[in-house]
Amino acid sequence: MGRRAFFSDENVDQFVIDNQAEANFFTGPIEHTMLFGVDYQWNHFDQTSGDGPSTPIDMFSPSYGGLFRRPPLFNYSDTDLTQTGLYVQEQAKLWDRLVLVAGGRYDWAEVKIDDHLFGTNSEQKDEAFSWRTGAVYVTPSGFAPYVSYSTSFLPVSGFDPFTGNPFDPETGQQYEGGIKFQPPGRESLITVSAFDIRKQNYLTYDNLFNPRQTGEILSRGLEFETVAQLTAGLDLIAAYSWLPEFTITESADLTELGKREPAVAEHWGSLWAHYTVQRGRFEGFGFGGGVRYIGETFGDSINSARMVVPSITLFDAAIDYESDHWRFALNVHNIADKTYVASCWDTCYFGEPRTVIGTITRRW
Repeated sequence: MGRRAFFSDENVDQFVIDNQAEANFFTGPIEHTMLFGVDYQWNHFDQTSGDGPSTPIDMFSPSYGGLFRRPPLFNYSDTDLTQTGLYVQEQAKLWDRLVLVAGGRYDWAEVKIDDHLFGTNSEQKDEAFSWRTGAVYVTPSGFAPYVSYSTSFLPVSGFDPFTGNPFDPETGQQYEGGIKFQPPGRESLITVSAFDIRKQNYLTYDNLFNPRQTGEILSRGLEFETVAQLTAGLDLIAAYSWLPEFTITESADLTELGKREPAVAEHWGSLWAHYTVQRGRFEGFGFGGGVRYIGETFGDSINSARMVVPSITLFDAAIDYESDHWRFALNVHNIADKTYVASCWDTCYFGEPRTVIGTITRRW
């Protein structure tokens, strides 16, 4: 059975700054919240990657290891990505019930690639206007139906290894509508929503780790989420997503059209409960546990039956302590240390084993 050797040495430097000003005022019965801002980011990527054939292995009597030489390079480059954005948003509240939001943003982006492997330099500049708008109506009973529409613009670093050209920016459009419910006098919130998202120039990778852009991806589905305080100190968080469509609608590869994008499940769900001691000697101590479910996924872009990744159910836990200024927490993911395949895209990857994360937080 043939084997391949792959490596990638990468280094990333990043600087990000976001400045904004907010104004609150009234014009008659209308309450306004105006937001103005400018942000800037600079990203520098160094990457050296190689891929090539290696020594074969007997799949019926494997002898692991062997001689792995450094495979030939397919990428040796420096990339600089800069982006500057100006944005403004108006939120208007009428009759203390109806909230209208409208916002716009203009971006300037530049990608420079210094390809040391082929001795070439390339530069791409893009600019775009994106916007969003939405409305929500809050009823006296706590129900709040809402609708929204937004567009997006995201510059993408790197270049197409087959053409040598920088990637085009990713763009998108999203429709969303739903209803929120917050019972009066309760610290609980329930949200049910439906969405339709379309992304152009969606970046993916093939089984040789080569990046490529897909013409358009359609994501359409329903989401449910609740954050509920059952009793004093006992909180419950539940979420479920149904994604019947995550479909390739535009592609240069005709075999992919109408197929589901790999590694994205149709069903996702989670349930988490946490209790914090409210009084006495152990006041501030808390503990919790939860379960996550990830449905089965396809492992290739043509949705072949031989490349289906099974669903998985995982359990997590936490213990913590919080005072006025300090918080100590210990979180355990995949507490049973279950071995499972997280995703496949021609190449398969194991999921996260049992992982313990400790955090200390100080607030002023």
